Amino acid sequence: MKGTSRGGELALILGSVYRRLVHGVIAYVPSSVVNQGLVGSGPAWTLHGRELPFVDIPVERIAGPVLLVGGGDDQLWPSGLSVRTLADRLRAHGRKHVTALVYPHAGHAIGLTVPNVRDPTIVEDRAFGTLFFGGSPAADARARAAAWKQLLAYLRRL
Repeated sequence: MKGTSRGGELALILGSVYRRLVHGVIAYVPSSVVNQGLVGSGPAWTLHGRELPFVDIPVERIAGPVLLVGGGDDQLWPSGLSVRTLADRLRAHGRKHVTALVYPHAGHAIGLTVPNVRDPTIVEDRAFGTLFFGGSPAADARARAAAWKQLLAYLRRL
């Protein structure tokens, strides 16, 4: 299962809940915790009709390998710190098949493809206004290319 940003958060949650269905997780610029929804104060995710609480995502329950990619200059949320936190927790639980990549100068856009946008580090959103993703187009492109090679290697091992 692969996800980016909020989708990376969801991929980690689903991988930890549905261990028999999800045999590995790829999370680009994820959060390490269950976050609140984009509107209102409640959690973003529910399970069987119940709101998931604001807690650390129990990634140690994920079956199979985990690939984590974060930006050290992510200005949307601290994906680099989240990747380190997630990897530390996985390794503390004896997980060996963990690849944690943090690109120090990259921002949130390393996991995103934003068509027809000249500078993907700043995105205008109708609902949320100006979003600052951090990084730079050049650093994000370098990180995206390097992470792509790691993603292909991950997929070959499955």
